[in-house]
Amino acid sequence: MENQFDNVAHIEVVVRSNASDISNELLRLLSDRKYSGKARVVIKHTKNEQDSGQEQRVPDNNSLFKTIYCPDLSSVTSDVMKYDVIGIDQGHLFGNIADFCDYLADNGKIVIVAALDGTPEGKSYDNISNLIPRSEIMNKPSSNYNVGEGSAGSSYDYISNKRIGLENVACLIVFIGAMFAGKTTGMLEYVEKFERLYGEGVVIKHPKDTRDKIMNKCKSRPGLDGTEARAHDAIVHENIETTLKKVAKYPVVGIDEGQFFDDLVDLCNALLNAHKTVIVAALDGDFERKPFGETLKLVPIATEMKKLWSRCCSKCEGCSGAAAFTRLTPSGSVKKSGENGVVLIGDKNEFEPVCRLCYKKCKNEERRDNSSHPEEGCNNCLASNGDG
Repeated sequence: MENQFDNVAHIEVVVRSNASDISNELLRLLSDRKYSGKARVVIKHTKNEQDSGQEQRVPDNNSLFKTIYCPDLSSVTSDVMKYDVIGIDQGHLFGNIADFCDYLADNGKIVIVAALDGTPEGKSYDNISNLIPRSEIMNKPSSNYNVGEGSAGSSYDYISNKRIGLENVACLIVFIGAMFAGKTTGMLEYVEKFERLYGEGVVIKHPKDTRDKIMNKCKSRPGLDGTEARAHDAIVHENIETTLKKVAKYPVVGIDEGQFFDDLVDLCNALLNAHKTVIVAALDGDFERKPFGETLKLVPIATEMKKLWSRCCSKCEGCSGAAAFTRLTPSGSVKKSGENGVVLIGDKNEFEPVCRLCYKKCKNEERRDNSSHPEEGCNNCLASNGDG
C-alpha cells in the first residue's frame, strides 16, 4: 500500500539516533515533489533558535521553507493552519506534540515529525511514544544506510549483501501497526529470510495468545489485501531464563504479539546479547490509540522499525483506504489486565482496522450515542459489522 497517504491528511514520524540526521531527513521529506505546490513550514524549538536565518535550506536542492520557533506547540496552532504540510524538527523536545499533531491531521493537514529515537540513557521519549499510535506512518530505517540518499534499505538487505561471514549478526527488527496489518506475516517472512542466511529459526508466542489452539505453531492470518497466511514452529514464553534455554540453538528468533509481553524489552536485550537476530510483531497502540505494552520502548534499541497498514473496513466518504488504527466494533468486548492495561485478543468480529477519517467519525458516533449533543456519526462503520 505504498503512497496511500500522499494526498490525504496524516501524521508521519521518522526517528533517528543522530540529531543532524533527523533535521536533514525532515527537510528532505518536505521537499519531496509530491508536496510541490503545497504551502510548507518547519517548526523548531526555541532551544535551536541559534540556527541562522528564518528559513531552512534543504541539503543538495536549495529548497527553502519558512521556520517558526516556539517553546510550546499550542502557541503556534493558529499560525500554522494556513500551511498544508507542517514539519516539526526534533519533536522529542515538545511535550504536547501528540495532541498538537492529531489536531492538525484531524483538520486536514499533513504533519511530518522528526525526532530522536531515545534519550541519552537509551530510554524512549514518552511524548513520541504517545504520538506513534496516532500516526499513519512511522519508520526507523537501518542506520547502515546514509540518510538523504533516497529510501533506506532493510537490515536484511544490508546483512545479506555484506555476507558477514557465517556468524549471526545481532539486530532487532520491529513491525508495528493496527490489527490485520500483516505484522505477523512480515515477521514470519523475515524469519524465513534470515534462516536462509544463518539456519533454523523459531518464534516465541505469549501464553495468552490461544486463538489457534496450537501453541507449537505461529500462524498469520490471510490479509485483508489477499496476502496468504504463513506458519512457523513456535515455543511458548514462560520467563526469560527458560526461554533463552529453549532458543539457545536458534540463531533467528521471532516474537509474535509483542505487546502482550511484560518483559519485552528485557527479553529482546537478552536475545541480542546472545547474538540472536530478533524480529518482533506487535501492536503499537490499543483501540484508544494509546501505547500498548512495552512495544514502543523498543524504539531506542531497534535496528529497524516500521509501521504497517491494513485496509480500512469502513470506507466512509473520503476514506483513504489505508488503515493505521484499530477500532473496537459495536459487538466487540474489551479484556483488561491490571489497573490500566487493555488487552486486545480477538478477531474481525471484535476489532477492525480503520483510517483516520473513519476512526474520527466512529468516535463522534460514540459521543453522540452517549450525549444529548448530536455529532456527525459513521453509520458506514456500524453497517459494515451487520449492526446498527
